[in-house]
Amino acid sequence: MSLKPKVIKLNFRDICQIDGVSALYSDVQELSLNHNQLKSLDGIEQFRNLRSLHLNFNQLNSAQEFSKIRNPQLMQELSFKGNPNLEFAT
Repeated sequence: MSLKPKVIKLNFRDICQIDGVSALYSDVQELSLNHNQLKSLDGIEQFRNLRSLHLNFNQLNSAQEFSKIRNPQLMQELSFKGNPNLEFAT
């Protein structure tokens, strides 16, 4: 029986940055950071098994931030609506 959490929900916490976490959390598969103040995804790379990432209603500015996801081929769900300044290069 694994004691490692598979889901982390940190919604509505006024989080401005993704800090380092214990190795216990590195295998998390679902990370929910909705309704925070994130402008960058620096630190997201420590979550190496993400399959679902929720970033709705933050302050992300550039689609380039998504390139920081460590194993994007595992990603099954990515939500980021409500980031008013988010721009995609054309």
